[in-house]
Amino acid sequence: MYKKMRPSYLGKILLRWCDHCHAPVLARQCACGAQTREVPVTPPGDARPAFPADLERINRIYEGHFGAPLVPEGHLVLLNKVPIRTGWKR
Repeated sequence: MYKKMRPSYLGKILLRWCDHCHAPVLARQCACGAQTREVPVTPPGDARPAFPADLERINRIYEGHFGAPLVPEGHLVLLNKVPIRTGWKR
């Protein structure tokens, strides 16, 4: 039996994107001076950059299932934890 737990939120999710630098930013203005735009992130909002090992694993799985990689070479990918769905029983 699983105990129902309320999701914990540590506050507002602050992730923004600079279209000029093509980089994730936490402020409303990038260091380059351009205004940034908000990136919608689902809770828990623990977004992090995908490292080469992450991209290799993702592409290996997709190539095995679909015959082609998901992430093209040279693209930036942000990973986020998946919200846990309550009420599931084994």
